[in-house]
Order: sequence, then C-alpha cells, then structure tokens
Amino acid sequence: MDEGQNFIVGFEQCIAVRDDELVASSMRRLQQYVIEAIVANDLRNVVKGSTEVILMERNANPVKIKGSKADVAWSILTEARDLL
Repeated sequence: MDEGQNFIVGFEQCIAVRDDELVASSMRRLQQYVIEAIVANDLRNVVKGSTEVILMERNANPVKIKGSKADVAWSILTEARDLL
C-alpha cells in the first residue's frame, strides 16, 4: 500500500448463517467495494463480554478470531497494521 492511501475495513453482520455462507457473502463484498479487508460475524456469536468474527483480506485465507470484544478489536487492528 502506498503512503497516503486509505486503508478501509468493512464490517458485515448477519444472523443465523453458517461460517461458509458468511465467508462467501463477505468475499463478494470485498470484490464489490473498494475495501482492503472485511470483518464479518454472526450476531448469534455476540454475547456479553465476548464475540467471534471472521477477518477476510484480499488474497488471504479467512481468519477466525474469538475472545473478549477488546481482544478481538486489538487483533483486528494488529492484522490491519500488518497489511500496511
């Protein structure tokens, strides 16, 4: 990524979908919009104090991240930083 370029991460939330459906939908969004990565989750996996997301980046395998909301947010930022 060139200096001064924006790094955009999208978010997708769904309800009652399988992981493979969530990944497929998010990959379509990566192609449809000008974004570098997308964080997707099934709202059934969001409970008080913890969450589970799938992080997808262009040309990379999806990564499942589980933990406290703060830990997941930190992991997303760390992964995004590594793409810069």
